[in-house]
Amino acid sequence: VKYTGLARFDNLYDFKKKDQILLMPTWRRTLAEMMKQGLSIKDTEYVKNWNSLLKNPKLLDAARKANIDIIFYPHIEVQKQIDLFESTDEHVIIASFRDYDVQQLLKDSALLITDSSSVHFDFAYMMKPCLYYQFDFEEFLKRHYAKGYFDYPTMAFGEVTQAEGELVDLIISYINSGFAPKEEYLRRVKAFFPLHDRNNCRRIYDEIIKLEKNEKKS
Repeated sequence: VKYTGLARFDNLYDFKKKDQILLMPTWRRTLAEMMKQGLSIKDTEYVKNWNSLLKNPKLLDAARKANIDIIFYPHIEVQKQIDLFESTDEHVIIASFRDYDVQQLLKDSALLITDSSSVHFDFAYMMKPCLYYQFDFEEFLKRHYAKGYFDYPTMAFGEVTQAEGELVDLIISYINSGFAPKEEYLRRVKAFFPLHDRNNCRRIYDEIIKLEKNEKKS
């Protein structure tokens, strides 16, 4: 196995941050099963918790004062019932995959809030702060995704919380700091990505060429 870096990382260098916060949670196998059966996921803890955050008065007040947009982009599997997520606040945008490009959202945003979506790797690669809202993490591991090598308490690129109130306080602290990344998490990012340059595509290409040359020799 060759460590080359991911090709898409080469596109993560040219960006200009906007005054926006990106909420991008991943999906749940249980939700997909419900939707496949034609059932609404409206009353699930997943929808209730994310809707509660989108309507949190303290968070919305901070967003208004700082003139910051909060963009909620659920996983494409969950977007099948995107109308269940709602907010009447002008600073909250419920983003459809038809109207928004994921990589562009990641490049434009100053702060990422997710649960366990792999997009946090791309975001951290840009040396921007991440927060993790894992209100159902134990259930997530039982019914959706078996625990892998990535240990959030010791490896995450930002604070991890299961409480909405704590999450909101953390978001506001990042707003007040101008979304400055914290040194502790920058160290984790740098340790996780030993290769940090625009040569990911080149390394992949070079390794493929080497394989072809080896096949011809044999």
